[in-house]
Amino acid sequence: MHRILWNLAIVAVLLGTEVAQAKSCSVPGGTSSSPTDFARYVGNKTCDEFILQDGWYTFPDLNRSAIIIRAEHAGKAQIKNGFAITAAGVTIDGISREGEKGPIAVRAPGAIIRNCRFSNFGKTTYGVAVWIWDDSLSADQITVVKDNTFDNWGNAGSAGVKIGTTQETPHVMDKISVHVLNNRFLHGPTAPKSAGQDSAIQAFDPFLASGNYIDTIDGTPIQNKTKNSKFIGNTIVNCTNWGALYNRAYGGNQWIGNLIMHSDRGFDVFQGDHILFQDNVFYDVKYFGIIKTFRSGTHDLVFRNNTFYQSSGRAGIIWDKSKGGTLSGIVWQDNVFYETKGRTIEWRGDYEKTIWDEYGNVYWHSQRPSEPTTGSTGSSVEMDPKFARVPDDFTITAPSLIGKGAKWPPGH
Repeated sequence: MHRILWNLAIVAVLLGTEVAQAKSCSVPGGTSSSPTDFARYVGNKTCDEFILQDGWYTFPDLNRSAIIIRAEHAGKAQIKNGFAITAAGVTIDGISREGEKGPIAVRAPGAIIRNCRFSNFGKTTYGVAVWIWDDSLSADQITVVKDNTFDNWGNAGSAGVKIGTTQETPHVMDKISVHVLNNRFLHGPTAPKSAGQDSAIQAFDPFLASGNYIDTIDGTPIQNKTKNSKFIGNTIVNCTNWGALYNRAYGGNQWIGNLIMHSDRGFDVFQGDHILFQDNVFYDVKYFGIIKTFRSGTHDLVFRNNTFYQSSGRAGIIWDKSKGGTLSGIVWQDNVFYETKGRTIEWRGDYEKTIWDEYGNVYWHSQRPSEPTTGSTGSSVEMDPKFARVPDDFTITAPSLIGKGAKWPPGH
């Protein structure tokens, strides 16, 4: 009896309690010459989600937290101006931005920008599509930029996504506070006014870049000028001028499971400590990569289980020792080098294994290093790895070499 009364009491409480639910409100679109002023609608506190009908809009700075602004049909709600997000937890979903209109400036944590389209920006003057400022960075409220398309952009030292302010004030955060996921950067700059200065993603604070597809850029697809970041499962095609995987500054960065094709340089390491390249595939590049002595130099740099397939430059991996820094602890382990032009690892000067070493690697139609490395005394081999079906499948089928080179498919 007591249990029955107790259950009835619970039911009464539940029936008498109103559960707050998000309310969606539809917003009519305007024309290009007479766009809808979204400022007239966003202040409606009875609405938590705003559905933008097809048409044109102007946006105010968004200072209401936890609201969702979503295009009814992705790409059909066109925004004519740049704007700032100044409240936490705002979601922008499916809008379209075309031309030199200024960035979406994220100035508060926890924003989500997804399914949007940005095109024809940063072509005549410096431009950024999404700029995530220092004051928005929070490891507890991650900012997410995902499933967007950036098309026909750059030519003036511009960027699709920029994280942080400048290289003079880098990494105000030590932990990852931004995720850049599954975006497409297409038809980037090919003849920029400032050669090689454009970036699909440019960062001065720790972030995660994963699953992005970057096709055609004269510059740096991912310009990393920070530390403690992760780059997993990105695909980069037709990159010229700089390294596709670009570790400009600082350490603790991990480059894992990326696919680089038809580009000038696979990687570019300027400086930093404790950097890892693992399970990456570099296919049909001029140089597999370059290692430099910029500022303090490069230390504890590990290349493990990568596949380096076909290079056309004077050597596979080259060095720039002219910048004044030092080198130490650079190791190649369990990689596969296939059809390398010139020396696989070009070293000019006296070899010192405290600077670099190699062991457990596979060389085929590639010059095995002749310096007295630990590896050349017995653990590296010259053998055909018998790839399954290049360029569609880089799986190694030679039984004795299973476990060497990169996992396939990349990013897993």
